[in-house]
Amino acid sequence: MNAETERARKAYEQAKARYQKAQTRDRQRERKEDARRKIIIGAAVTSLIANQLPERRANLVAALLKHVAEKDRHLVEPVLNDLLVSETRTATKAAGAQT
Repeated sequence: MNAETERARKAYEQAKARYQKAQTRDRQRERKEDARRKIIIGAAVTSLIANQLPERRANLVAALLKHVAEKDRHLVEPVLNDLLVSETRTATKAAGAQT
């Protein structure tokens, strides 16, 4: 292999490595953006549920749980149940204050 061919091969390998690094950075950025999107949507849904009347809140939680895989329920149910309990207590206190 002559010197010019060797230089071209090295340049090719370096360009290929830069390209692969750029692809890796893009995939990492996309994963971070996807995670952030899901967090924002989760917060919005939680807020939406919290601002509903207790009966509607229970219906929304039940509907959401139908779309959660069984293997993931242990992660989601405590959060939604806490939301139902704490918000129900708040609604009960507010209703008691009005009478």
